[in-house]
Parts: sequence; structure tokens; C-alpha cells
Amino acid sequence: MLSAFTARPIVELRARDKSKIESILAYGDRLLVGLNTGSLRVYRVNEIPEDKGEGNGTATATPDEGTVTNPAPKPVDLLREVEKFSTRSIEQLARIKEANVLISLSNYYVSIYDLQTYTLQEQLVKTKNATTFAVTSNIVKDSASGILEIISRLAVAVKRRLLLWSWHEAELESNVVEITLAESIRTLTWTSATKIICGMNSGYVIVDVLTQEIEDIVGPGAIGGAAGAQGGRFGSVGSTTLQPPSKGILEVRNPETLSLLQTITLPNASQMHFPPPNVSLAHAGKGFHVVSDRCIWGMGTTDYDTQVDELVEKGLYDEAISLLNMLEDALLRNKEERLRETKILKAQRLFDQRKYRDAIDIFLAEDVQAPPERVIRLYPPVIAGELSTFEEKSSEDEDAHENSEEANGDGAADDKQENTDPAKPAAISKLLKGHKKNASDAGSIRSFMKFDNNDGSDTSSVRPKQPEDSALEGKDLVNAALELNSFLVDARNRMKRWLDAETGKLVPQNTTGNGQNGRQGPSEASFESFLVAPASDAEKDLRYLEHVINELNDLNPEFHNDLVSAYLKDLKERNDRDSEDWKDLMNDPGFYEAQAVVLSNLGQHKQALVIYVFKIKDFQKAEEYCNYVYLQSDPSTVQSTQASTTDSDDSVPSIYHTLLSLYLTPPPPHEPNWPPALELLSKHGSRLPASSTMNLIPDTLPISELESYFRGRIRSVNSVVNEVRIVAGLRKTEVVSAQASLLLGDGKPGGKGGRNRGVYVEKDRVCGVCHKRLGRSVIAVLPDNEVVHYGCLNRADKRPIGGGMESLRSPPRRS
Repeated sequence: MLSAFTARPIVELRARDKSKIESILAYGDRLLVGLNTGSLRVYRVNEIPEDKGEGNGTATATPDEGTVTNPAPKPVDLLREVEKFSTRSIEQLARIKEANVLISLSNYYVSIYDLQTYTLQEQLVKTKNATTFAVTSNIVKDSASGILEIISRLAVAVKRRLLLWSWHEAELESNVVEITLAESIRTLTWTSATKIICGMNSGYVIVDVLTQEIEDIVGPGAIGGAAGAQGGRFGSVGSTTLQPPSKGILEVRNPETLSLLQTITLPNASQMHFPPPNVSLAHAGKGFHVVSDRCIWGMGTTDYDTQVDELVEKGLYDEAISLLNMLEDALLRNKEERLRETKILKAQRLFDQRKYRDAIDIFLAEDVQAPPERVIRLYPPVIAGELSTFEEKSSEDEDAHENSEEANGDGAADDKQENTDPAKPAAISKLLKGHKKNASDAGSIRSFMKFDNNDGSDTSSVRPKQPEDSALEGKDLVNAALELNSFLVDARNRMKRWLDAETGKLVPQNTTGNGQNGRQGPSEASFESFLVAPASDAEKDLRYLEHVINELNDLNPEFHNDLVSAYLKDLKERNDRDSEDWKDLMNDPGFYEAQAVVLSNLGQHKQALVIYVFKIKDFQKAEEYCNYVYLQSDPSTVQSTQASTTDSDDSVPSIYHTLLSLYLTPPPPHEPNWPPALELLSKHGSRLPASSTMNLIPDTLPISELESYFRGRIRSVNSVVNEVRIVAGLRKTEVVSAQASLLLGDGKPGGKGGRNRGVYVEKDRVCGVCHKRLGRSVIAVLPDNEVVHYGCLNRADKRPIGGGMESLRSPPRRS
């Protein structure tokens, strides 16, 4: 069995203590224990060092020698006991770290306590007759503001009702969400920040706490004609196929295969406590706890590498592969290599069990690709030669086996079948003939026994099953050799990816494939591949840089600069620059476009447009290039160009003006190109200066051809004028609104009245400064409608001396 967990008792109640453990809560180094008496005990869990094995021959000191032995540290220390925490037994405990509160279920009520002082803060009255609850805390992005915030939720099951409380940034909200289900709720488990699984007698449902949608969970076999559909709420597949749990026995099973891996005996153990996944990680060594009425065990976890090694050592390859697939790469050492090696060992086991097809399928898997020598060595020396690890039987054993076959009368029949089987390849038949021993002179005896066995009895047809370690021969050898043939064909196809078919040497183009398919480090093979073909040092450097950049995708700027320098050096030293191949290569439009990109990055836009217009002759790309440069220019320049109604010839000409000049006044020997020029004027005429544009247009061009240009110019100017008018109208409206607010006020009850405001002075109204009655004195009204004596105006709060009357637009009133 597997040793995945080790149980260590950390809390044991004394014999004279009559209380019982009902619930626990573990977080950090704290352990809270709820008792049936309503008391709460707080423990601190100590770190106990691992036991070190004693070496051979180590002497131990006795007390007579005067040595003092340090007592073993206690697993826990009792820090505090709150005796009157609750009047009844504490059935469940949980905490919300962000709100610093402790949640307790006791006396069928859910209560909230302070996590530091353990004093009662609030008892949730709506949770009367509650049976269970569950808490969760998640970081959620606010849909309105997009700000991340921590939201904690408490779900309480009260018969058929599901009650929900929420904490936003450690503040409890007042509203309570209530959802009614079809049956009474037995269990609650949060799956995400907004969804919770509710377990009932008839099955499980998923409830969305935001939309209040309820979705049934239907297991395999629950719908349809499955044979075991009535085995439980999940059908015949799942947890219902296991044996019912036994009190006092902890079973460790594989969650995928449900195979029993470990059994731990814990007297009277009845419940387990797992830390929430968002509070602590089990991978960090915090584990879980098992609880009985009188004891609490802390479960220590064996590291995953040791578990995998133990499973492989015991031959449980399927369990080891399942465990490796479930775990992340960071939790294991060399996960891919260990998984591959385990699958190879499983394939070897299948091969020994005469399951050749299944074994070869694993050897040929994409994630395995076993080395050919490991497969070939499984065969006898007649096939594998010196690579074989197959132990042949001694001559005495072979003679004894042959005599037993002769006695059973099967030898002659097998010989005849092997000689007359038309489906067997000739090469394998020849192989078997050479492998078999020569027939003895007892052939006549075999023939007589053959005739004697034709009496209709089936004794001769019954052959004992061969053990796994028996010799690989006869029909088994034929089947194994046929499967080996398919494996070698696939291995040869894989080698073609990174081997030269003519020379059989490595090629530098597929060095990466060598590292992946050959399952060997690419370091030695990669550097060796550059030394295969004879070449100069410069050519080797060039090939190496191409391999590093093109195949390994190295983004180091030094490699790229070295490759460019190597290309330039090679171009300068070549002697075939005037060949036709070079001329055709340099006339490729791809080179022109790359050159245009380089010129654009250097700021030489005119030279880039010359390439687009005269060499590539792609006017659409030339226009797109102008649009890109125009949008990438200074935004203030673009805005001023769009908002101006007059042009300045002294300003810097735009990129469109440069393109138009190349169309209309091209350098020799090119001719003016009117169609793209007119199209450019119709689309982007408003972005061109009018005077310089008209100077480029010859006098012979009909004015009708420029209709679209003038229409665009007029539309652009009108747009600017209309924009100015709209802005002026909006500003006038704003002035009128401000004047109306000053004269008439905002019109709201209790708001600002402006100049058209009045106050009501009662008989007993007092001044807001000196707190004396106003009476018939001269008064002043402040902007906030507060009434003071005119003499107290300068002493009003936050008002400078002498500035009282200047801030008041209405004359003082006399009562």
C-alpha cells in the first residue's frame, strides 16, 4: 500500500475531561476546537522537527552520567479557553479573514464573533433552525468601476431556504438574499465566488447567488437506459460504487481511478477538516485534520516525488501515471521525464504479459517515443542480438520441454501448422526455423501418437497457460516480431525528420526536432550538426546565427546584429554580383517594401514614396503610407490644419503634398500620372495647402476635372465655419443660464435663490453670530440664506473684514 499520509495525534482530551469534540477550525498556527459543552478552546500548533534515525554504534547517555535530556516539544499549547462561548454544543466553525470575524453554528443559530476577543457581535435571527453553513472569500472586479475588491459571502441552510450575507471590503451589507429550493438542504459547498452546490436527499443543484438560477447536477446513468441507473443519485458511476465509509478507518483513494491506495486506522474518527483552497495550500505542508470525539490527528503529507517512486517500485504504473497527470509541473522534479519513464515501464509490463499491441502503442505515443534500443532488448538474441536481455533456457530445460510436448502430442501438430501457415511472412518462418532445434529421430512415435489422439477427446487441445517469464517462442515470437516491425517503421519515419537520407548525418535545419523526437539534449547534437558539412568559418557562423534566430526564435539583439553584419560581409565578398540570379532577386518587390520601411523609420518619407510610386507602382500602399504618417504626426499640427480656413505657404508641406508632387512633377524619365493624382485631390484635398497645390496643376487641365477637389475644399471650410458658429451658440446659452441662475436662483426647494430671494424673520429668530434676537435691527442676508445683524456681518465665519457688503448683491432688509 501507499504511504501518502501519516497521522499524528496533536490534541487528546484527558480521561477526567467529560467533554467531546464537535467541531474544529484550523488556520495558520491556530487550532480552534468547539466542544459539546459550548466551550471554545484555542490552541497554538507547534512545529515538530522530523525524527532523525540513529546511526549504528551511537552510544546513549544514561541519567547516572549527569546528562540532561530535553523533553520532547508538545504538538500544541492551550492558549485560551472560552467557557461560555455558547450555551449549547458548537456544531460548526469558520472564519472570514478579511472581516476579522468568526462564524459559529450553535443551538440551530448562526452567530458572528470577533476573531480576536471571541465576543459575540451579532446573532443572525433569520437563521433559526439552521443546519449548516459555508463561507467563501474572493477577489472580484467591479463591473461598474473595474476596481478589484474582496467580497466574502456566508451561505446558511435553513430547511428549504438558502440565506446569503455578503461582506464588501470587510463591511457587512444589510440586505439578505433568500432562495428557496425544492427540498431541505443537507450540505453546502462553494465552487466559485458566485456559485454554490447544495446537496439534498434527491441530488445536488448548483445555485447562482447573483441571478438566483438553479441548475440540477445530473450524473452519468441518471438519464437513459443505463444498467445501474438506480444505484444512487449519480447512477452507477461515481462515489456510489464504493463501499460505505467505516467509522475509525481513513481510506485514501485515487480521485480518477477510485483505487484504494492507503488505509489508516484512527479509533472512532468521524469527520475531517480541510482548509479552504483560498486560505491555505495543502502543497505548503498544512495538510488536513481528522477528528474523533476525544482526539484530533494532524495528517502529514509525504512529498509527491516519494509517492510516485513508491508506486513505481510496487508496480502500480497506472496509479503513478494518474498521479503525475493530476499534479502541476512545479510540484514534481522532471515531471515530463518521469511520466515518460513510467509509461515505458508500463509498456514493458504489458510486453511481458504478451500484450504486444498495447505495449507497442505506448512505445509509439507522441509523449513517449521510446528509444528503439529499449524496445529491441525485450526480444530474444535471435532478434535483438547482443542488445537482448532475454535469458534463454538451458539445454536441459529445452529438452525437457520438448519431451513434454512430444508426450502431449502437440509437437507434430505445431510443426505442421508452422510449416503450412500461409499468412506467416517468409522471413519470420525462416527465423523460427533457425531458432528451433533439429527434430530427433522419434518422428515415427509422434505420428503414431497423432493418430491415437484423433478419438474425439479434447485433451490434446488444452494447453497450460504460459507464465510471464517463459521463453518467447513459437506463435508469441511471431506476434511480437510483427509488432516490432511497425515500431521500427515509425522510428525510421521519425529519424527522417532530422537525418539526411543520403548521408545519414544530422542536418542543422531540424536540430530542434532532434531534441524533441530523439529525447536527447539538443546541446551536443545541435553543435555537432554545424560541423557535418565542410565549410569555412564564416559560413559556419552564418549557419549558426540563422539556426539560433530562425528556429530557436532567439530575440537577443546581438545575434540579429551579427547576422546582418554577416550578410553584408557576404554580399561584399561575393564575385557573382552581376549574375542574372542576383538581378532577379534584387528586382523582387519584397526587397523594395523592406527598403521603404527602413527609409520610413529614418524619416526619409519622400524616398519611401518614390519606392511605392515608381518601383512597386502600388498607389494604394502609397496612400496608406501617407495616412499613417499623417496620423503619427503632431496632434496639434493636425488639429490646426483641420481647423484653419486659410493656408500659409511658409508652413511645412504635408506628406500628401509630397505624394502629389511625385504624381504631377515626377523626376525623369517618368511621366505625370493624372488618375492617382486626381483621386488623391478628391480624398485629401482639404489637407493640402491651396496655393502650392494649384501651382502644381498645369493650366491645360480642364477645370471640370478638379470639381471633386473644390467641393472637398469648400466642404472643409464650411465645416470649420459651422463648428465656430455652434461653439459660439453654446457659449451664449451658457451665459444666459449663468445669468438666470444669478438673478432667479436654481429653482430648487431650499436651494440658492440668487438675487430674487427673501427671508422670513420671526419674532424669536436670533443672529447666527452674536446669538441675540434680531428684533427691529438692520439685518444682512448671507449667500446661504443665513440672517445676521448688519453689525455682525464682518464677524461672520470665514469672511474677511470689510468684504461683507461687496459679496452681497441684495440690499439689507430692515424688519
